[in-house]
Formats: sequence, structure tokens, C-alpha cells
Amino acid sequence: MKRVLITVLAVGALVFAAERPARAADGDTMLYSDIIRSLTPKPRSSGKMRGLALGTGVAAPAPARAVLPKISLQVEFNFNSATLSPKATAQLNELGQALTSSELSGYRFQLTGHTDAVGKAEYNLALSQRRAQAVRDYLAKEFGIRRDRLKTAGRGSQQLADPSDPTSQINRRVEIINLGG
Repeated sequence: MKRVLITVLAVGALVFAAERPARAADGDTMLYSDIIRSLTPKPRSSGKMRGLALGTGVAAPAPARAVLPKISLQVEFNFNSATLSPKATAQLNELGQALTSSELSGYRFQLTGHTDAVGKAEYNLALSQRRAQAVRDYLAKEFGIRRDRLKTAGRGSQQLADPSDPTSQINRRVEIINLGG
């Protein structure tokens, strides 16, 4: 009985854990091993109880389901353009190694571009889409990643990482979301 209760509590803790994307510290390059660890799906209970464990009188947790994680990377571009900076290519080299690893090669990913709030919303939306496409094109060319594994989207300044400082460079980022197999 005690063992079942501990298991139920542990599963409950996983269910209520915050789903925040992993993020490299400002200006830091996230290493490919950290990217792999952050983007690898982890089993998670649905949080629903179903049936009773035989002879215990305690409901058993529902079967685990995968959580498809995401990360935010600082990918620098030249001002007002979708041209990758040398610092951006260093970060994308780590991402490319991770996405071609045996742990992640079977998954598809969404590359979502974000901007800060400087400029018009329509312009930022188009710029964020071009930046996501630049990341996809780089990964396809340099690492041979099939384009059909990399979906692109732009959000402009709609989802600021730091809404209290809409012009902060932390808002200029690319989010990588694991879409599953």
C-alpha cells in the first residue's frame, strides 16, 4: 500500500511540473548534449486515475504518455535581417549535432522564430518567419537534415520571453519544439 501511494505521489509530481522550455543563459551557447537531453521526450502520466490496483484499493495511474519538450535558443541575426551571425552558426552547429543524433533523428521539429517588439507587428511577423526559415535552411544544408523534419513558424513579437522589457534581446530567439515521430 505504501509503495503504491509513493508511486502515485511521484506520478502526481510529474503531472504538475511546470512545462517551461529549457533555455541557454543569456549569451551562452547550449551544448548539443544539453539540447538532446532537453528535447528527448520523457514519459508522463496523464494524471487520470483508472481502475484499481488489484488487492490495494488504490487507483492505479493511467499509462504514461510522452511529453514533447521544447527549448529556446538565442540565435543572433544581423539587424533587421534573416542573415545568421557567426555566433548563431555556432549555436546552430550544436543544434544540428543534436538533431542528427541517434536520440533525436527519428523526430520532427518546429522551428519558431520570435522578435522583440521594436517595429511594426506585421513586419516582425514576416521577419520572424524568414529567420525560422534561415535556421531550417542552415540545418538542412550543413547537417543534411531533411526539410520535411523541420516545420517553420514565425510569431513576431506575439509571445515575448520578457514581456516586462519588450525591446530586450532575450525576446529575439528561436524556439525548437519536438513534434514527435
